[in-house]
Amino acid sequence: MGIIKKVADSLVEKTVEEVTAVAVIGAIEGAAVVLEKGAEAASLVSDKVSKVVNKRNESLLKKENKALNNCTYITKEPSHGRGIYYAKTADGDIKFSSFLSNEDNEQFELKLRTKTNGNVSSVRKEYSLQKGIFKKTPAFLGYLVNYKGMRLGHINEGKDNKRRVYKTDFNGWVASGDFSKGNYVILDGHSGETLATITKKYKNAKTFSLVYESERNEDLLVLFAILIDLIC
Repeated sequence: MGIIKKVADSLVEKTVEEVTAVAVIGAIEGAAVVLEKGAEAASLVSDKVSKVVNKRNESLLKKENKALNNCTYITKEPSHGRGIYYAKTADGDIKFSSFLSNEDNEQFELKLRTKTNGNVSSVRKEYSLQKGIFKKTPAFLGYLVNYKGMRLGHINEGKDNKRRVYKTDFNGWVASGDFSKGNYVILDGHSGETLATITKKYKNAKTFSLVYESERNEDLLVLFAILIDLIC
């Protein structure tokens, strides 16, 4: 009887341990499911809030610029991929779109194209190799702009009264303002004339407006504005 009792007690203990282990595993799996569902719900809420904010942002921009024909609305589409932007009219017709042909942060190339003519311009990081003590090291020269097959020059970051600016070395353009909030102007550095005004109503909105003074500069201004939005 003593042996039988010991065996029975052992089986009971083992069964309790197994049941406890199963219960613990079940609890962990249940918690994981709850966390996963919670993350999904939070993501859905965040996405809906983002859509509402952007819709409100677009509505305010269009209301403000409704009397203007020289206004383009540029929307970032991160769900389609990094560097994907669409520049549209107030009626929603696509004028330009952009994409990254190389998404490497150190070597990326941003291309702008029209619906009818294909690629019209691009901008990429350019480096030169400088001799070091033991090996050549890359030195960043700026963002090289190519326009309709022609190498124009660079867009470079600089300082003006301790404020960040972006300047072109080929036509004297200067972008100045609050880049983090998407509110700035692009000026002709020679004449001081305003070439374009870029505006967002909400910092985290995906759409901004670009009001330009001359249609002949529109494609380069759009490329400039998309680059700034991408790197700031």
